[in-house]
Amino acid sequence: MQITVNKNGTVTEHEADLAIEIRSENSIMIQLRGDHRKLSAIAADFEDAETIESDDGRSWEGYGNVIVAYRMDVETVQVRITE
Repeated sequence: MQITVNKNGTVTEHEADLAIEIRSENSIMIQLRGDHRKLSAIAADFEDAETIESDDGRSWEGYGNVIVAYRMDVETVQVRITE
């Protein structure tokens, strides 16, 4: 799945295995794959995002507060974002 992040007129694209809404925490968790950059660089793509969109038609506006960036293994990073 392709995840697109729109922020200040800049668009970044990420390859993801899944994107899950955690409604009890008003957050989303996105599991990225194949991004070998530092966690801080990955988190910066999502910090202060205006919109986050998936290629399956889902969209989240105002989710720009990164609360977790976790590298599970060399190929997999999970990012959790709140409003």
